Amino acid sequence: MKIDINWYRSEVTSFTIKNVEQLMGLASIVTSEGGVIPHDTFLNKTITLACDLDLSQIGDEWKPIGSREKPFEGTFDGCKHKLSGLKTSNSLAYNGIFGATEESACIKNLIVKAEFYEAQSIGGIVAINSGNITSCKFYGTVMGYHAVGGLVGTNTGTILRSSNHGNIVSKNQHAGGIVGVNQNDIGEISDSYNTGTISGVNCVGGITGHNSGTQIKNCFNKGEVVTFDGYVNSECFGGISGFNNAGCPIKNCFNSANITGGKYTGGLVGKNLGTLDGCFNEGIVKGSKSVGGISGGNFNGQFETCRNKGNVSGKAQIGGISGESQGGFIQNCINSASVDGEQGLVGGIIGSSKWGQITNSSNDGVVRNTTDEKCGGILGEISYGKVRNCSNTGAVVGSARVGGVIGNCVNRSTVDSCSNTGDVRGNSLVGGLLGYAYGDIKDSYNTGTIYGYETFSNIVGYNESGSIKDCYSTGKMVNINS
Repeated sequence: MKIDINWYRSEVTSFTIKNVEQLMGLASIVTSEGGVIPHDTFLNKTITLACDLDLSQIGDEWKPIGSREKPFEGTFDGCKHKLSGLKTSNSLAYNGIFGATEESACIKNLIVKAEFYEAQSIGGIVAINSGNITSCKFYGTVMGYHAVGGLVGTNTGTILRSSNHGNIVSKNQHAGGIVGVNQNDIGEISDSYNTGTISGVNCVGGITGHNSGTQIKNCFNKGEVVTFDGYVNSECFGGISGFNNAGCPIKNCFNSANITGGKYTGGLVGKNLGTLDGCFNEGIVKGSKSVGGISGGNFNGQFETCRNKGNVSGKAQIGGISGESQGGFIQNCINSASVDGEQGLVGGIIGSSKWGQITNSSNDGVVRNTTDEKCGGILGEISYGKVRNCSNTGAVVGSARVGGVIGNCVNRSTVDSCSNTGDVRGNSLVGGLLGYAYGDIKDSYNTGTIYGYETFSNIVGYNESGSIKDCYSTGKMVNINS
């Protein structure tokens, strides 16, 4: 297809693109080696899109605007016009409307409706972004192998007030509705959202697949997040981010879509090492191991004022807030949905916790684990940890080591000022507060009815070695075998 560069003058700083040939000319100028076609990155220059453009005749002839070696550095203002009809399956290292942008670049007010296939790093707007993207939208399909995003494949820049409405697919890893990989401690995403379906094998999220950037804030996801082609060994699926690295805050984010993954599946984050503050989930969350309403797995991360209202289910280590937690601090969190596990370690707040602290948190959802051990209104199990000012009002149903607060409290963990008012049912080692104790509990109470038949009590089902101080129960005890 012909290109047009006659509109370009090196001394001019403002340009208007009026047709497809001129747009392709822009791509040629940015990546040119010089000579017949001049080279210009458009630094400190502005390009304005004058009208909607139909790119359906281009196909695989499309070459992105800018490359990793010669990125676009100017401002591109779409003026709310649409680039539509492009369908390309070039097996490029990167693909998108823009191939790469530098820090000085700004792309704004652009709508893209297109289909991109087969590239490695690929985004509906930009493949590799270091600049600013504001008020942009993508519709269509993006399918690749690594760093696949609705707007951006790999991001070290800033994305504001933008959205994805297309289907995003990674046949390998790192798929996100807005960004595939948000990285280098400098990528930021805010006030943006996704409504498209996102699928992949590992690190898949409604906003980003992998987050190692500065922050994600005020974002929401309404698109389903699922495994690619039913892949059974998938990991890290989240409504906001599949993986969230240490030192990376996610603030005031919301998910309302169903999340279906493998190991480490969460309503907000699949695997978390960072901070989640003021986040909320109401989507149904399903996975295999380490599945939670907010995060599937938490490793030295922090949760502050998070809430889950979406039902959570899986095999083992299933929690209303986090399925698994090692280290870290969880406070002021609430679960209001059912939590169901098949193979043990099921809790209204956390399935299993080691070296962690949980304070001022509550559960009012039903917690069920009828075929295996360790089920609790707050935690299925805690080891070397602390629990303070937590309450459960939901029913707890399990087999063995079942507690209104904690199913299995071991390795000198401490429980302080906690309560249970929900009914607790199990077969053996069933307690109104703790099912099994190898730790200390004080200033706590139970008013729920306890159903059991072998080693059950209205405070602690079985106390192996620990202190019980200033605790009481007014709950009934019912032998289900009589």
